[in-house]
Amino acid sequence: MIVYTSLLIVTVTSLTIYKSIGKKIWAMIPYAFMAFVSGFRSGVGADYDTYKYWFYDILAKRGWYSNTELGYKLLTIVVHKIGGNYQLILLLMAIVTSACYYSFIMKFSSDFILSTMVYMCFGIFYFSSFNGARESLAIGLFLYALKYIDCDRNGDGGDRYGIVKYIAFIVVATMFHKSAFIFAIFPFALKKIGKNHLLHLIILTVTGTIIINGGILDATLKLFFPAYYRYSKYVFAASKGYLLFLFMGIVIILLCYRFEIVINHSFLHLLVFSTSMIAIMYLTGRYEMFLSRYASWGLPSIIILIPALSRNVKPRRVYSGLVYIVCLLYFFNVTTRGVMMLPYAFNFKIFG
Repeated sequence: MIVYTSLLIVTVTSLTIYKSIGKKIWAMIPYAFMAFVSGFRSGVGADYDTYKYWFYDILAKRGWYSNTELGYKLLTIVVHKIGGNYQLILLLMAIVTSACYYSFIMKFSSDFILSTMVYMCFGIFYFSSFNGARESLAIGLFLYALKYIDCDRNGDGGDRYGIVKYIAFIVVATMFHKSAFIFAIFPFALKKIGKNHLLHLIILTVTGTIIINGGILDATLKLFFPAYYRYSKYVFAASKGYLLFLFMGIVIILLCYRFEIVINHSFLHLLVFSTSMIAIMYLTGRYEMFLSRYASWGLPSIIILIPALSRNVKPRRVYSGLVYIVCLLYFFNVTTRGVMMLPYAFNFKIFG
């Protein structure tokens, strides 16, 4: 617990100094420390032993070797060639993930400090990298790439070759986690989708519920993606942890609709997508990897939307204060009760 408390203290202190003097080095420190804590963890998080086993399986071309993506296999081989081990892989993924989120928040957020606290404290963001490092890396690459498709809040027109750069990042992300491929169509879908987010939320939720309850999803996965179909059959009772994000998603969408928040609508569309995935889980009574996985891709939009709302929700200080309180409560809940979060131990041996 000392490590997590230190992370919180360093983050709050650095952000306070950044607010006072405005030098970006202080804004970077929390993300560097987050990468440090995530990258040097030992036996912490549900995925640690998995990546340890994968390292040797990939090198020996056996076991789980065939289930890992090409990008992760290549990274493992390169790291091995330079004398590194599985700990170095975790460290490299943590560094890139933190860098992507830093860039994403610095680019799009109207309140970098508030967004950073939401990212670090809400378990589904930073701490999810302890239980799904590859997916967190892929999501980070996707969020970083959003700047190339005219998604910034200033509407400055975007990059002439932005769509090419965006697709390139999605290809790389897919090489680390297959679920990224669906977002290759995201910029094209934005041009076709209107701005009635409430209607889209209802349509997606109702359609998804029908597809799952009608067995259409199972039949499609079984026919075209048999390997993923077997994986997706890990079905449990809907996790209560998602209730907070279902409530939060609906409230944010309603408030953005009420105040006509002028922020690039791609973030609202992402939130609608994720909220509908969570709603479907509860409506169908099934917690599926397929649904929870895609819910996690759009939820980072709240990192941007929560500060955006602070301009309209009055009194602003009360609103921001409540967000900070929720952040702290969530932080201590995750670090004390999260899966395999304690005891925390370091492993600085990244070579050999």
